[in-house]
Amino acid sequence: AELVRWVDDDAAAVPVPRDGDWRWAIPPSSGWRRVDTVPDADIRPLVRSGALKIKELPDAGDSLLNSVVLHVAGAGHDLEVNLRTVSAVTRLGFLPRDSYVAVDVVGRWIRLAAAYGSVFAEQAGSGLTISLR
Repeated sequence: AELVRWVDDDAAAVPVPRDGDWRWAIPPSSGWRRVDTVPDADIRPLVRSGALKIKELPDAGDSLLNSVVLHVAGAGHDLEVNLRTVSAVTRLGFLPRDSYVAVDVVGRWIRLAAAYGSVFAEQAGSGLTISLR
């Protein structure tokens, strides 16, 4: 609410930083390696197709958002990027027309870096796994 108030009202105070409230691991600030770059002309149809499918099958929204829609390989890495991550970089307005998104990796993290911002996601299967024997 503080952030929205600050964005909407020139007289509002700058919100208090909430970094300490973050509950999960955050991506590192260095060590990123470029895997590939993808033109927005290839990204936007993926997002549009996914949005139309979610509209058609609203009960399958989470499953569709978690589905892999982009596969990039290079620099010794083979990455799968889901619809949720690709949608975020476009829906947040980070990817201008006629630009590209850089797909970077460090450890278990994937970064989609666009002209106006970046989206981070953990690689599938890189989190805690519990096995019962």
